[in-house]
Amino acid sequence: MFDPNMLDGITLAYVGDCVMELYVRKMLVNAGISGSRDLNAAAQQMVNAAAQALSFHSVEENLTAEELEIFKRGRNCGHLNVPKHAKMSDYRTATGFEALLGYLTLTSREERANELLSLSVRLPKDYQNEKDKQ
Repeated sequence: MFDPNMLDGITLAYVGDCVMELYVRKMLVNAGISGSRDLNAAAQQMVNAAAQALSFHSVEENLTAEELEIFKRGRNCGHLNVPKHAKMSDYRTATGFEALLGYLTLTSREERANELLSLSVRLPKDYQNEKDKQ
């Protein structure tokens, strides 16, 4: 068995990216959004460096010392391929948040990962009333 404490920030973020993506996809489906075009458009607004950085900052004060340490491991891991539409600071923060989500998942603390996501991730305004339209 591997020890998640021995994984680097990039590997933790790789897992955390999947955790966030699945959380967002479930949220969109539960909101009543349908059709791949609308689902993808809403997801792109929620899963990008700027949105993920905002999500992190909304829960930052609620993190434990251990969680902040894991976030910093992801944030500081050295990023060479920043997407051209993202600011370096947002990309690094987003990677740190993803690393934290990955770490929590790999250490069987999915409930805590979901708690942080539920406190920080919001539907884009133009999709908030989808269930009312049906």
